[in-house]
Amino acid sequence: MKFQCLAAAAAFGTCVPLSAHAQSSVTLGGYVDTYFQHAITGQGTVNGLGNGALNQSRFFFTGVEDLGGGTKAIFDLEAPFNPNTGVGASSFFSRNAYIALRNDSYGELRMGRLTTLENDVLSGFWMARWGASENAFLFQGYTVMNTNNTVRYESPSLYGFVLDTQYSFGNSGAAGSLWEVKGQYDLGGLRLAGDFYRSKSPHDVNYPNSLLSIVTAGASYAFAWAIPYVLYQRVFTTDARGTAAVNRYNVDFAVAIPFGATSVRFDYGFTRDQAVANANADAASVRVDYSLSKRTILYTGVSKIWNGKNAYYQATSASGSMPISNVTPAFLGKDSTSFIVGMRTSF
Repeated sequence: MKFQCLAAAAAFGTCVPLSAHAQSSVTLGGYVDTYFQHAITGQGTVNGLGNGALNQSRFFFTGVEDLGGGTKAIFDLEAPFNPNTGVGASSFFSRNAYIALRNDSYGELRMGRLTTLENDVLSGFWMARWGASENAFLFQGYTVMNTNNTVRYESPSLYGFVLDTQYSFGNSGAAGSLWEVKGQYDLGGLRLAGDFYRSKSPHDVNYPNSLLSIVTAGASYAFAWAIPYVLYQRVFTTDARGTAAVNRYNVDFAVAIPFGATSVRFDYGFTRDQAVANANADAASVRVDYSLSKRTILYTGVSKIWNGKNAYYQATSASGSMPISNVTPAFLGKDSTSFIVGMRTSF
């Protein structure tokens, strides 16, 4: 459930029906998502609670003011937290914190802390969520999911096509910048999207002024009986001396099949490392969701990662992780398996 309040009344901690003044509103909403996980990592067995298998636990405030003439002023503030500890992020509104102007004819301009366009592409096709190879390989940590000091322009839809551009003036104090271009096309059940990401910042690899480039593309089609999709990603970094530190591509295939209140999701993906020999990996997962209501879902799933001789990926969380480079050589090539059961509710 979402609570909608008059912006003026919200300042005094009160809430009145939205119909009293339709031109200005503030909405409070969010997700609480937690799960139990049993994982065999190659170094041992892990049992415990995790956060955000389907959606990152968070609450948010969004505000909209109708300025007339098809123009609206918008803000969005999103604060993630861990329901298993009650602890929030070190930065309060660390997921999103921006203000925007949107016009029906001219598009939208945002400024503040924003999710990256690459993250938007991946999330737009992210049907298998936890345990999928896309978690292990597509979200590897080489890119930042949210950036500070960012400006984004989104065009109006032209026959289903939308163009986005984004520029960040450095992130988290790093002496670098980030820019992206994204295109998306929607027609009926068809969705196509692609993004080019380029950052120049010392947090990406170990050398100052290093460059990180990522190409991401995806496609899906919503049939009445299933939604298949495919994702491709190429990750390439060079340090200040022009040396390729990371060079790999990732491919992911998945399908979601609904059965009334139940949905079954299958996923297979792989990563192919062009810079490190025998560092490839494959992954597969299946997850079953059961909707108790429009807002609450029970889910369970199992995931398996097969690591190459010099690879060590782990299926131990909802987010992807980089291959561990300083792991004891005896653990390289060890496979990883994970089982979860959890619950997510929205409000």
